[in-house]
Amino acid sequence: MNQNWTKSWRATESIVVWLQSRVLDFFSLVLCLIVAASLSLAGQSRSDVTPKINQESKKLPQCIVVLAPSLGEWLNELKVHRSRICGVTRHSSRYDWGRGKPIVGVYSKINLEKIVKIKPDLILATKNGNAPRQIRNIEKLGYQVEIFDSQSIQMIHQSILKLGKLLGHQKQAKDWLQQWQQKVNQLKRLRSKSKKALIQVGHDPLIVSGKQTYYSDLFSEIQLNNIFEFKEIRYFRPRVSSIVGNQPDIIFVLIDENYSKEKIRHYWKKFDFLSDQVLIIQDDTVLKPTLGMLDSLRRHLTAIQKNKKVSL
Repeated sequence: MNQNWTKSWRATESIVVWLQSRVLDFFSLVLCLIVAASLSLAGQSRSDVTPKINQESKKLPQCIVVLAPSLGEWLNELKVHRSRICGVTRHSSRYDWGRGKPIVGVYSKINLEKIVKIKPDLILATKNGNAPRQIRNIEKLGYQVEIFDSQSIQMIHQSILKLGKLLGHQKQAKDWLQQWQQKVNQLKRLRSKSKKALIQVGHDPLIVSGKQTYYSDLFSEIQLNNIFEFKEIRYFRPRVSSIVGNQPDIIFVLIDENYSKEKIRHYWKKFDFLSDQVLIIQDDTVLKPTLGMLDSLRRHLTAIQKNKKVSL
């Protein structure tokens, strides 16, 4: 009897939590509409308040809100002037292109009211980083939102061409693709033979790359074959036994400053036959699919070859 009551209570609790999230979304949207209406009543013309949508206009967007750091890095590499960026997410403010810009929230939770106040021409979002529900709410307010996918190298290239066309930087986009291939070729020249690699992108819990990621695509192209290439998912938590069973020749640990190198080294020391093949790259640049990522990888791989700490 008690077990049935507990199950019933948990089910009711889940429904309540779900309803609360929908109610919050609804009121957030209503609040944004009220803000827009109040601006209109304050004496601004309708053209000032209504989002400047570019879908039917040949005029290039001059006020862009960027909802992910990787997108801002792309703008920078395409030589889009920072004056055209009118809003960014919190972690973007560390970069030159995002410094001093209005912050519209974190990339997983956008403040719709701040979007309304900025009145952007264009909003750039990512398919896997930004919450689909929030993107839909922004679109309901009438703003042009362009969503980019960086799941694979092919999708990255398509996204760069799309971004260049949107912003009038087609030539820069084509140049970007040429530079990408040149930098990949430089990485290839650092490699002498094919090896099996584990691509770790998170720790505690341990998170690794499966098949459907640009890491897996890139590493395969430079003869570092992902041991979990057979996993038809992007990122997952592997069993230690599956790592040991697939016998990686090298373990790439790609992390930012929020992780402890010492803790990661201590973890891999438990596996004597693997510990000497661990390469920790603690650099925020390698976590975004940019030209800077390729430069960073080349610097680290070159340093490894000189020091001969890890066999490539």
